[in-house]
Amino acid sequence: MSRKSFSVLPWGGSPIVALLIGWAIGFGLPMPSQAHPLPDLPVRSYFLEDGSVEIRVEVDPRCFEKDPEAEGFLMKAMIDNLTADEQAEMKTQAEKFVGERLRFLFDPKGELKPQFDWEFRKLGDSSPLLYVADEVVLVGVWKLKQREGISAYRIEALELTPEKMGIPLNVNFLNFVGGKQVERFAVLFPGETSFAFDVGSLKETNAAN
Repeated sequence: MSRKSFSVLPWGGSPIVALLIGWAIGFGLPMPSQAHPLPDLPVRSYFLEDGSVEIRVEVDPRCFEKDPEAEGFLMKAMIDNLTADEQAEMKTQAEKFVGERLRFLFDPKGELKPQFDWEFRKLGDSSPLLYVADEVVLVGVWKLKQREGISAYRIEALELTPEKMGIPLNVNFLNFVGGKQVERFAVLFPGETSFAFDVGSLKETNAAN
């Protein structure tokens, strides 16, 4: 697949995101005019000592827009101004977005469908939201109680078709063992599948320790 820039697809964007941007302008929150970095779609998987796995997918709400580089980051003050129903709608959008973009594959079981719990977090999934100007992302957390029987794990970045939300984005495949990021990672374009992360050897290493 050619790694070039992609054209914008004809998708109309999120009315809630548009509402938030209008609200921010009305209340004088900073909205820089220059282009903003195109969002990535990070998938961070944590393999824990108790044999469980926690998969965290970070979704920048700008991903819902047809021109995310033209949009400022959403901030905590803007999210706080939403009703509970509006916040729930954004989480539903994030769930739909991830379902259209990613497949999670576990050998030898095959594809598993994620069960995400969504929360608003600081950009980079670095901490909870604390300050009004904190830049906001949605983080979906999927916990697998045991990785027993899983020999390898990979993800697929699905092809983007016209009916899907947003524009093509890079998917970052990042894995953590013992709290430390594994050196090997992958950046995927639509239609690409990651390398197989060797889960079986982790089980053997943990058992030996």
